[in-house]
Amino acid sequence: MDLTTKDRFFAFFPDSTDGAAKQSFTAQLGMRISSVSKSVIRYLENKGRHVEAKERTEKFTPAKDGTREVRLKGYPVSGVESVTVFGDAWTSEDGDFVVNSAFGNILFNQKIYRDDDLYHGAISVTYTGGMAADTDGFVNEYPDIESAVLMQISFELSRYKSIANKSQANGAATTSYNDYGLLPELCRILDSYCPTVEP
Repeated sequence: MDLTTKDRFFAFFPDSTDGAAKQSFTAQLGMRISSVSKSVIRYLENKGRHVEAKERTEKFTPAKDGTREVRLKGYPVSGVESVTVFGDAWTSEDGDFVVNSAFGNILFNQKIYRDDDLYHGAISVTYTGGMAADTDGFVNEYPDIESAVLMQISFELSRYKSIANKSQANGAATTSYNDYGLLPELCRILDSYCPTVEP
């Protein structure tokens, strides 16, 4: 899923070129949007946050002293299809657990302790959730992230244009230009949406 569009980019950064130069830039812009979007999604995933809203199953292993709460990576949660503990179905209707849809927390009515043998992935939750289902939904819900994504794309395009070659030789010395990575301001905004602190 892309986190912005070409039209959104040109709305923020109008382009006066036309003809073949415009076509070339637009093609490169499309690839850069896809590349940056994947980098941002990977960054969020590594920090414990699923971006695309869809059905998924997550499994959890109870802590040694018991588990009372688990946090799903795809939130906000739009629906929980099933919760099983050691293979047994638990339901919210029976008061077995409560779901905090906004933050993806599931609070069980009692601690779940490890079984002597079978405890890896003993808690299984199938649910639908994530930050957004598509690009438009993401742009509407997270305009601050999208704005920073646009800045990242603009930075990478201008940097690539300024440094056309990946390396430059000067006598016996060669300097290589490596990828810069995500801008600090973009990372700061992304971190604010990651579950580093419990709500």
